[in-house]
Amino acid sequence: MNSSGTPNFGPVPGSTPAADVASGAVLSLCDVPADAARIAGARRALHRWLGVLPVGDGVAADVVAACYEAMANVVEHAYRDRAGPATLEVAAEFREADRRLTVAVTDRGCWRAVPADVDRGTRGHGLALIRLLSSEAVVDPGPGGTRVTMTWRM
Repeated sequence: MNSSGTPNFGPVPGSTPAADVASGAVLSLCDVPADAARIAGARRALHRWLGVLPVGDGVAADVVAACYEAMANVVEHAYRDRAGPATLEVAAEFREADRRLTVAVTDRGCWRAVPADVDRGTRGHGLALIRLLSSEAVVDPGPGGTRVTMTWRM
């Protein structure tokens, strides 16, 4: 933790130095606590990693916003009815040759469909936002958790 009480992930794990970006770049954040105060550190690590990639500020902002929404969904929904450690993983890959950036946010909780009676004025817009901000978004729920995979084509 740093002096402000937020996690300090230190160097970006699995990150690729800027000189190696031409061949592709990978980011892997494992066992991030699924806690609102702790996912901010993962968001900052993702933002730092994007800073060395040739993706542009607008795309980087969309990636950070969509991924943060996916992480926030894990915090709010994935572990509501499960005991044990509540964690998430963020895996990102940039492929310069394909001009494609893919980020997956994975949890080990359980999927919750948006209830029909949810107030659509204030709730239930997270996945729509993720789909709007990315070129493609796929939600893959399963008995061992849920993976949200977001792709940006440049």
